[in-house]
Amino acid sequence: MSKLIDRLNQTTKGTSRSLGFQVTRTATTNLKIHLLARASKVGNANQLVEDTDGADGLLINLPKADAKTMKMVAEAIVDIPWGWRLEDSPEEIVKMVLKGGADFIVFPSDAALHMPEADSTGRILEVESSLSEGLVRAINELPIDAVLATDEEGIEPALTWRHLMRYTRLAELLRKPLLVPIALEAGTSELQALWNAGIAGVVATGRIKELRGIIDRTAFPPRQRGEIGALVPHPRAETSGEIEEEEIEEEE
Repeated sequence: MSKLIDRLNQTTKGTSRSLGFQVTRTATTNLKIHLLARASKVGNANQLVEDTDGADGLLINLPKADAKTMKMVAEAIVDIPWGWRLEDSPEEIVKMVLKGGADFIVFPSDAALHMPEADSTGRILEVESSLSEGLVRAINELPIDAVLATDEEGIEPALTWRHLMRYTRLAELLRKPLLVPIALEAGTSELQALWNAGIAGVVATGRIKELRGIIDRTAFPPRQRGEIGALVPHPRAETSGEIEEEEIEEEE
C-alpha cells in the first residue's frame, strides 16, 4: 500500500454508523494530524527540500507532468512520500507518474478515468466540499483510497464555520481518510478543530516548518477507531395517536 495512505488510515475516525449496525470504538493514542506540503512550482532540488522540511508528504501541483521534473523530485525527496495532482489523466501520463516513483496520485473528479494498476500507489480523489450527500456516499464504493476536499471559494481558504460544517459532514459520511487545504495563517485552534471534525491531514503551500512546530506542540485527543458489530433493531414504539385510539376504545 501507499506509504501516505497507510499513515492516513491510522488517523481516521473509524467507520461511520450505518443502518442496522452499531459502531464500537477503541481509542488510538499518540496520533497527530498529518501535514502535506503543496508545491505549485518546482525550481531546484535544494529549494524543494527546504520547502518541504517538516512535512509528512509532498503534493506536486503542476499543470503538466514531465519526466525530468519527476526524476528531480524522486532524487530530492527520499524521506517522505510524494505524489502528483493530475489536471487530466490520460493513460500515458498516469504511467509516467508511476514510473517516476510517485507514492500517490490525486485525481480531480472531472479528470478522465484512468486508474493506476499498481496497488502500492495511493489513489486520492479531489472533490468539492459542497458535494451532495448521495455523491459523497458513492465515493465509499469507488476504488480510491482517500479524499481531498477543495472549495469553490479558493484552494486554501481561511477556515470558517461553513467550511468546518462541510468538512465535518464529509468526514462523517466517508469511510476513507479526508484531507483538506489549510490557510497560511492557520494556528493551533484551526488544527484542533479540523482534527476534532475527523480530518486525517491538511495540505499547505508554504509555512511548513512553522506548521510542523505547531502540530508537534499541540495536544490532539485520542482518535476513536471503529469496529462494526450487528445491532438488533428494537420494535418501533407506539405513536401517541395509536395510544389515544386505544384509550378512546376502552372508554366506550
